[in-house]
Amino acid sequence: MARKAQISAPSSPVVNPPPPSSAPQFAIKSVKTGDYHTIYSNFSKIGISQWDLSVIFGQIIESSESENVAEETICIKFSPQYFKVLAESLNTAISQWESLFGVIPLGLGQGGNAPGMAKAFDTLKGVLVAIEKQTKANS
Repeated sequence: MARKAQISAPSSPVVNPPPPSSAPQFAIKSVKTGDYHTIYSNFSKIGISQWDLSVIFGQIIESSESENVAEETICIKFSPQYFKVLAESLNTAISQWESLFGVIPLGLGQGGNAPGMAKAFDTLKGVLVAIEKQTKANS
């Protein structure tokens, strides 16, 4: 059964870094599939392999002093190249948000795990550095 796309204007600005000046310039028209939906996430895990990176999103559904229980909702897989572009786009979006609304504090807040988040971001940085080194080595 074919999916029917719905065309709609974005509800918020889409932030993407500009492509390299050598890249061909073209516009991307964004459409939503019939089963498009929004997922709230306050939990994520990053997985890596030689060929791709994946992010599992979910929500902490139970929290105590000794244990957090996360319900995993979706896993999205990315090529290393697109993952790097996405990471740069996310950093740009955070910078823009903070310039408008103030610095986002990294802390426990709402049952979050600041040391775990810091470790996840350190892992992500390491993955991006490894991808960049591999890309340079293959050039």
